[in-house]
Amino acid sequence: MTNKVEDQTPATRNRPSHSDNDLLWRESKKKVEKCPESVIQHGDSQQENQEEEAQEPASCPSDAMQVGGSTARKHLAAPDGGWGWVVLVATMLVLSLTLALPSCMGIFYTDLQTEFHASNTETSWVPAIMTAMLHAGGPLCSMLVERFGCRATVMVGGLLSGLGMVFSSLARTFTDIYITSGITGLGLCFSFQPSVTMMGHYFERRRVFANALSTTGTAIGLSSLPLITNALLGQFGWRGSFLIPGRDSAKLLCMWGIDEARCISQTQRLSVSNARYRVYTVGVMWTVLGFLLPLLYLVPYATHHNITIDHAAFLMSVLGLVNIAVRPVGALVLGMPRFKGSSRIVYVFAGSMLINGLSNCICGAWTSFEALLLYVVTFGLSMSVGSSLLYTVPMDMVEMSLFPSALGLLCMLESLSLLIGPPLAGMLVDLTGQYSYVFYACGVCVSSGGFFIMGSFYFLDSKQDEVEEEKKKKSMKTPSDLYQKPFVVLAPDCQSIHVDSPPHIPSLTTSYVHGTSSISLLPLTVGQCLDTTAQRWPDREAVVFLQDGIRKTFVQFQQDVDKMAAGLLALGMKRGDRLGVWGPNTYEWILFQFASAKAGIILVSLNPAYQVKELDFTLKKVQCNAVVCPTRFKAQNFCEMLREICPEIGTTPAGMIKSSRVPDMRMVIVTDSRQPGMLHVEDVMQAGESRHHRELMDLQSKLSFDDPINIQFTSGTTGSPKGATLSHHNIVNNAYFGGLRIGYGWRPKVRVCVAVPMYHCFGSVLAGMSMAVHGVTLVFPSSGYNSRANLEAIQREKCNVVYGTPTMFTDMVSQDLHKFDLSSVEAGLMGGAPCPSEIIRKLKTDMNMKEITIVYGTTENSPLTFMGFPQENEELKLNTVGCIMNHTEAKVVEPTTGEIVPLGSPGELLIRGACVMHGYWDDPEKTRQAISQDRWYRTGDTASLNSLGYCRIEGRIKDMIIRGGENIYPAEIEQFLFTHPKVQEVQISHFKIPHYVFFVDSYPLTASGKIKKNALKEKMEEKLGL
Repeated sequence: MTNKVEDQTPATRNRPSHSDNDLLWRESKKKVEKCPESVIQHGDSQQENQEEEAQEPASCPSDAMQVGGSTARKHLAAPDGGWGWVVLVATMLVLSLTLALPSCMGIFYTDLQTEFHASNTETSWVPAIMTAMLHAGGPLCSMLVERFGCRATVMVGGLLSGLGMVFSSLARTFTDIYITSGITGLGLCFSFQPSVTMMGHYFERRRVFANALSTTGTAIGLSSLPLITNALLGQFGWRGSFLIPGRDSAKLLCMWGIDEARCISQTQRLSVSNARYRVYTVGVMWTVLGFLLPLLYLVPYATHHNITIDHAAFLMSVLGLVNIAVRPVGALVLGMPRFKGSSRIVYVFAGSMLINGLSNCICGAWTSFEALLLYVVTFGLSMSVGSSLLYTVPMDMVEMSLFPSALGLLCMLESLSLLIGPPLAGMLVDLTGQYSYVFYACGVCVSSGGFFIMGSFYFLDSKQDEVEEEKKKKSMKTPSDLYQKPFVVLAPDCQSIHVDSPPHIPSLTTSYVHGTSSISLLPLTVGQCLDTTAQRWPDREAVVFLQDGIRKTFVQFQQDVDKMAAGLLALGMKRGDRLGVWGPNTYEWILFQFASAKAGIILVSLNPAYQVKELDFTLKKVQCNAVVCPTRFKAQNFCEMLREICPEIGTTPAGMIKSSRVPDMRMVIVTDSRQPGMLHVEDVMQAGESRHHRELMDLQSKLSFDDPINIQFTSGTTGSPKGATLSHHNIVNNAYFGGLRIGYGWRPKVRVCVAVPMYHCFGSVLAGMSMAVHGVTLVFPSSGYNSRANLEAIQREKCNVVYGTPTMFTDMVSQDLHKFDLSSVEAGLMGGAPCPSEIIRKLKTDMNMKEITIVYGTTENSPLTFMGFPQENEELKLNTVGCIMNHTEAKVVEPTTGEIVPLGSPGELLIRGACVMHGYWDDPEKTRQAISQDRWYRTGDTASLNSLGYCRIEGRIKDMIIRGGENIYPAEIEQFLFTHPKVQEVQISHFKIPHYVFFVDSYPLTASGKIKKNALKEKMEEKLGL
C-alpha cells in the first residue's frame, strides 16, 4: 500500500575546463555587475561580495517593475518645476495653517486659566495634545495617503481640524478642550504630512531648495496668526477666536487639496537597520522636547515681566517675520551643490540646534523688551534653518519610495516629546514660579540634541571612510594578481538557505529553496528515542495530566509503555496491525501512542468529534484491528456508537470480536469503565508475560525507521478525510528539528502547556514526540480545551512554553489575566491558522510571551515544513509562516503548467523531503494526485517565497476567487477584518462582496481549531433554503 521514499539525487552540473576560464570570466563579470549574488567566488573577493550583498536591500528598487509580482511601480521623474511650483505654493499655505497654529496657543493661556481655574500644568496640556496628535498620526496618515491619495487626505484633514476648533469653542470643561485639541491636531496631521511627502515627489534636483522655501509657510503663519489671533481674542473672546479660524481653515484646506498624481502607492517597508536614520530620529526626539516650548511660553514669560500683551504678541510676529526673511535666503544657500548629501545638511541642522539652545539659555537671564527682541531674532534665525531641514534630512537618508514610512515613524516618535514637553514645563513653572527655568531647560535639551546628532554623524562618517579605504586596499592588485584569475563557478540561481540559525543574507533568486543544515537527520525509531531520553533523564517529569492527577517521570512512563506494548503483543496484535485511538487528551492516549510504536503497530488517530458515519468510514478505510476509547466524552457516547457499527460486540469474548460490517475489528479497549464484550486498559497492561517482553525487546532491532507508524486523517473540512501515512523517520525528525528551532536544545527544564488535541499532528508530533526526543515535560490542563484550565496550569506548573492555535490563544487573552501568575511564560508555538497581529501583541504584553514562533505545515508533511525563529522580527512573524525547515525543499509553481514562478510571486506550494508522508492509506489514486513521481507533495495552498526562504501563505487554491481578471484570496479579506478590535473570528465563504452576511456566535470547528467549511456551507444553504 505505502510507497517507500526513494533517494533523489539532483542532477550535477559540469564543471568548466580551464580552457574555458576566459570565456566564463567575461560572462560571469557581466552577471556580477547585474546581480552580485549570481556568482560564487573563492578567496577574498567572495567575502567582499557577501559583505556587499548583506548591505543590499531585499526589496526591488522603487523604479523597477516587479516581474510576476503583485506590485508594479512605475518611476516618474520629478519635474523640478512646472506644476511642482503650484504644489510648493499650496504646501506653503497648508504649513501656514497647520504647524503655526499650535504655536499660537500661548496667547490663550491667561483666558483659559481664568475661565477654567486651571494651573499652568493643566493649560500646557492643550498645545501638547494638539502638537502630539499632529505628529503621532503619522503612520495612520501614511496609510490614508497610500489608500486614497494626498488630495483626499488633505481635505479630510482640513475638515477634521476645522471641526475640532469649532467644537473647542463650545467646550464646557477642560476635558472637552483636551479632546477637541486632539481632534484638531489629528486633522492638522492629515493636512501637513501629505504636503511634505508631495514635495519629495515633485522635486529632486532642487529638493533642498524647494523644501526650505515651502517651510516659509510656517513662518508666514507664525508672523500673521499671532496678530490675527490677538485681534480676534480682543474682539470675540477665546471662544470666537477658536470658532472663526476653525471654519476658515476647514474651507481653505479643502480648497487647496494637493494634486496626488505623483503620490504613488508603495508596498515597501522602512528598514530600521539604517544607522543614520536611527541616530537622527533619536536626536530629533530629544531636541523636540524643548524646541517648541519657547513659542508657547514667550508670551507668558514677557507678560510676567511687565511687558504688555500687545508687545508680547509683537515679539511673536517678529519671530515670524525673521522666519519669512531667512527661509527663502536659506533655501537658496542650502540648495547650492556644496550642501548636497545628507551628511553636510545634517551638520547644518545640528549646528542650528546648538545655536538655538544657547539662545534659550541667554533668554532666561534677560527680561527687558529689547533683550527679548534680540532673542527672538537669534532664535528665529536658528529656528528657520533647523525647521527648513527637519524633514529634508531623512529624504536624503532613505529612498523616496520609503519616505512616507520614514516621515510617519519620525513624526510619531516626535509626538512623544511634544506630548510631555509642555506639561513638564508647566510643572516646572508651578513648582518654581519662574518662567526662566523653562528657557534654561529648553536650551539644555536642544543644544545637547544638536551635539548628539553632530557627534554621532561624525562617528558614522569616520567609520564609512574607514570601510571605503579598506575596500580600496582590497581592490588594489599585486603583480601576481595580473596573471591569476579567480576560479569562478557560475551559479545563476542560488537555491539553498542554511537554516541552523536565522538567515540574514538574501540568497534566493527563484521560488525554490532547500533548507540545508549541518545537523544530520536522526536514524531512530520512536521507541529508541524514548529509551535514550529515559536513560538520560530518568527522574525528570515526562507528562502531567492535571485533570486526572497523573504524573509520570520518564522512567515511569517508559515502564508503562513497555508493559502496554507487551500486552498488545500478548493479545495477538502484531507488527503492521492498525490500532485506533479515539478520544480526548488523556494519559492513555499518549501511552498507546508510544506503546504501539514500540510494538511496530500503526497508530490510527481518530477525531473524538467523529459521528457514526465518519467513524465507520475511517475504521473500514484503514482496516482497523482494535480501537481504544473512553466510555464517553461530553455528548459523545463512544461505546454506544461502536456497538451501532459493530453489533456483535458482547456476543463474543472480549478481544475476539467477529463483525460482518467491520471484518478486521478484533477488540475494543476501554480506558475508564468496564463494558460487556470490551477489554479494560488494565487487562492489556497485565496481559504481557516475560516472553512477550522478550519478544518486544527482540522486535526493537527489527523495526526500521522507515516503517509506517501513524495514520493521521486530514481534518476533513472540505471533503472525506484521507489517511496520511507517516513513518518513524517522518515524525521523529519533524519533532527533532522543530524543537531545535524553538530552542529546546538550550532551554533548561522546558515545561510545555499543551492546549492542542493529541489526535492532531500538532499534539502527537510537536508535543508528544518532542517529549521523547528533547526531554521536555508535557503538561495537559484538561481532556478538552478549556482556556481557564490552561491559565491555571501555566500558573501551577510554571510552564514556560505554550502550544495552541490562534483561536485558543484568542480565547486565553480574553480571560481576566491579572488573576493568574503568568511570569513563567517565555515562548509560544502557534499554528493551524493565521493569527491577527492584535492577538500577538496581547500575548506579548498580557501573557508575558516574549517569543512567539509561527509554524506552518500539513498533516501529510508530518506536519512542519516552515517555522519561524523565536528571535526574528515582528514583520516576519506577522507576514510569513516562517522559514524553510532543515532538510526540506519547497518550490512555488504555476498550478496549470508546473513551472517555477519568479521569486515573490504567488503560486502553488510544493514540498519535498524527509517530512513527506508515504502516501494515503489504501488510496493510490489520491496519492498520485498529491505526490508527483519525483516526490513533490502538492499542498493545494497558494504561497510565495522571499529571498531569505520565508513563506507567505495567500490561501487555498480552491478558495481563490477570480473577479474582473483579478485573483482574490479569502485569507486577504479575513486578515483585514481581523484588525477590527471587536472581531474575534471571521470566515469568508466565497465572494469579496457577498449577497448575504450572517453574524454568528461561533463557527463549527474541528478539534484542531480549523473551521469546518462543509458544515458552514450546509448550514447557510439550509438557512437560505438554497
